[in-house]
Amino acid sequence: MKNYANKKIFVEKLLTWWKKHKRNFPWRETNDPYKIFVAEVLLKKTTSSQVKQIYSQFVETFPTVKDLYTADKEKIIKIIRPLGMYKQRTGQLKSAAEYIIKNFSGKFPTEKQELLEIPGIGEYTANAILSFSAGSLEPLLDRNFIRVIERVFCLKTTKKRAKEDKNFWKFAKSLVEQSGTPYFNYAVLDFAAIICKAKNPKCQICPAKEICCYYSTIDKNKIVYK
Repeated sequence: MKNYANKKIFVEKLLTWWKKHKRNFPWRETNDPYKIFVAEVLLKKTTSSQVKQIYSQFVETFPTVKDLYTADKEKIIKIIRPLGMYKQRTGQLKSAAEYIIKNFSGKFPTEKQELLEIPGIGEYTANAILSFSAGSLEPLLDRNFIRVIERVFCLKTTKKRAKEDKNFWKFAKSLVEQSGTPYFNYAVLDFAAIICKAKNPKCQICPAKEICCYYSTIDKNKIVYK
């Protein structure tokens, strides 16, 4: 019962905090599954601020799957080069576009099983597309989401990587469902970036510190803020 109660408290506190502190990015202003997919590819292993600088240019230059499919690779690379891994990203974007053109007549699918058939789309990206294009209550379990729930709820995994632990996915999904909104995922991501950071988390001003397992075990006198 305590864990259930803490889930409810955490969800409520986080959403209240997020209303005041949410970050604004152009890919959060669309429900187009194609544009959401593009954002997810560009966001891999880079920062949101870097992607923000080139995202609008990218979707204006290649506004549809067909535009991406017919695009010259060098034209794509020219735009995304600042992000790094530009050959890998370009290959993933082109492969996905080709698959969608040939198998779905150029229309981006919104069924999970169909999404997972597309080259380069895994559980996380499929969930992101479903969440923000169709309002599905799916979790976006990345290292940031994992860090937050590990700290707040003292979750541990026996897997080498927590992302491979089905129990973590199940727990994360229960939080999103408790919230009733797919945008809870964005709340967690923003919270992880601003408050519950990997290094030097801002525990003193955390809205969930009263129920946070991590906060209850640390020496408050040794907290360093940067």
